[in-house]
Amino acid sequence: MNALIPIQQQSGRTVVSARDLHTFLEDKQKFADWIKKRIQKYELVEGEDYLTFSLNSENGGRSIEYALTVEAAKELAMVQGNEKGKQARRYFIECEKRLQQTVPAPEAVAGGSAELMLQQAALLVNHAQQLTEQSGRLAKLETLVTHLISGGRYSQAAPVAPPPPSTSREEINKLINDYCGERDIPQHEAWNWLYDRLYQLYRVNIRGYRRQPGVSLLEVAERHGHLEKLYGIIMSELFYHDYTP
Repeated sequence: MNALIPIQQQSGRTVVSARDLHTFLEDKQKFADWIKKRIQKYELVEGEDYLTFSLNSENGGRSIEYALTVEAAKELAMVQGNEKGKQARRYFIECEKRLQQTVPAPEAVAGGSAELMLQQAALLVNHAQQLTEQSGRLAKLETLVTHLISGGRYSQAAPVAPPPPSTSREEINKLINDYCGERDIPQHEAWNWLYDRLYQLYRVNIRGYRRQPGVSLLEVAERHGHLEKLYGIIMSELFYHDYTP
């Protein structure tokens, strides 16, 4: 079916431009006079049979436009009394039929409302589960990408275990010794990894501090109050997650 007169959606209603209808009907009156007379004569009610809105005109002024419901447009076409009016009326009737075919009957909706609601709820639950799964996959992917970019080192902090009340160099030494002994890893690799992680997570460059000959980096970390940070990295990344340096 060719669209003789455009039908649009406005404010949640199916409407027709009264100006488009006036043009199609080829009425000789000015549009403003024609629509006002029709509204008055056929007692059309604003908000029920038509809506009004203003538009900027080409000459810089503003014009009042009218949006008719399909039913009101059909009535005005019928009372036009010419062939164009009959053609427009048949067109609107056909449009109404097609619109009704796309909307389920009230009794069908009421009869199946419970089942429909259950189906919609199931779809929503399924959609929520899919979103959760996708979020988990994205989080894993982000972690993997970060790992690769940092050359095999995680640059985001893992959950850090709370340190004991007083962390000592002896305790950190023991943790590293135990870890390297269990996994047969050279201690210098473990220490280098630990200090690299301290910088990556906290921007603390232990190697950049001045130290006297014979003073270890762990002693420097103790002097500057970083033992608890080292303890947290060891417990959260080495022992909790079994990351290999």
